[in-house]
Amino acid sequence: MGDARQMRPVAATPEAVQRLLALPRYATSGSEAMKPGLDRIRALLATMSNPERTFDTVLVAGTNGKGTTAAMIASVLGATGMRVGLHTSPHLVRVTERMRVDGREATPAWLAHAAQRYWPAIDDTGASFFEATLALSILFFAEQEVDVAVVEVGLGGRLDATNALPAVVSVITHIGLDHMEILGHTLAAIATEKAGIAKRGQPLVVGPLPGEALDAVRRVAERVRAPVILSNTASLPDAFQLPFPGLHMRTNARTALTACRELLGHLPPAHLVCRALEETVARTGLRGRLETVRESPLIMVDVGHNVSAVEAALQAVHPEQISVLVLGMARDKDAEAVGRLLVGRPGGAGGTRPKVWTVGVGVGIDASVDASIHAVPDPRGQTAAALAARLMKSGCAVARTFDTVSEALTETATGTLFMGSHHVVADVFRHVPD
Repeated sequence: MGDARQMRPVAATPEAVQRLLALPRYATSGSEAMKPGLDRIRALLATMSNPERTFDTVLVAGTNGKGTTAAMIASVLGATGMRVGLHTSPHLVRVTERMRVDGREATPAWLAHAAQRYWPAIDDTGASFFEATLALSILFFAEQEVDVAVVEVGLGGRLDATNALPAVVSVITHIGLDHMEILGHTLAAIATEKAGIAKRGQPLVVGPLPGEALDAVRRVAERVRAPVILSNTASLPDAFQLPFPGLHMRTNARTALTACRELLGHLPPAHLVCRALEETVARTGLRGRLETVRESPLIMVDVGHNVSAVEAALQAVHPEQISVLVLGMARDKDAEAVGRLLVGRPGGAGGTRPKVWTVGVGVGIDASVDASIHAVPDPRGQTAAALAARLMKSGCAVARTFDTVSEALTETATGTLFMGSHHVVADVFRHVPD
């Protein structure tokens, strides 16, 4: 049981959420906010009477695709009648987006009360923002009596706070070169870190990985006797509407179904799977994956923030649809690689490529945005001019630069795709009415 000071009833106050938001975050502090190890999250969960022991957990890691794969898993499991919690990160507009049960977010009142109730434990353990919000999600799922929680892993896996959860199925969607300053500079090194979520004797589902990454995953899995299950062992329904644009989403769907099969012991009927995949957005609330936020003039957003994600997004849209690509990227991303990708891509109709605009991330903050929730100061912030200079090093022409997303939005008169950072997408949502 928890300490008495955490357990006695208290009034819910917005100040508790503000204290939560002020905790160190990777989004705002970069690697300084990284606190590898599982001691803090385990201590925090212990003060909550270990809510993670009351339901099954599916962990979903990967360089790209883990959010959509996690959402598809949650949607399919929910369609079978299970009560399903879904934890994803980072959030776009509200912290409560991270904690959903059957697609419904925790209420602001619940979050304020829970943050106030357990603030002494959060403070005493020295938890980061990620660790605190993860623990609160797990508490919410337990209080909502879920049957299973699908939890998106943060960075890496082995030392990520989510790895404290006793997963019955673990998933690796994709391995690419990202967060190299933390995870390593080779695919094998990154795969080794992500494979650290493998649990002894429990299945580890993997999507299509490069050979050296798959070999590294197998070596880690062998040490804990976790059977490696390849996602190509699951068949997709013959015909269904992808829940998100892009053929790469078929790969994510196949990985999701493999994970569901390992959890359930079988695949649900095809008609149920088909409907659940098609209704993923409605059933889970996940947003920002090549989402259309305005029809005329067309504005699309995507949270992809590395070269693989940019490539997948551009392959998924019709070249004639998008004439402007607006990029805003944190300074620790490989903008030069993105520039090389954009230069090397074939054009659309008439051989034309989208014009490239850049926006600042974490600098020149829009006065209409609550900085306590959204600002991304140095060391990860990057001006539009700095990003443009890095893209141009690779030969990529940059037509315009804007300090903020809201300034760029005033200039959009044709099909436009905003991407490169969750913060770019969040700003579009804030400024374009639903």
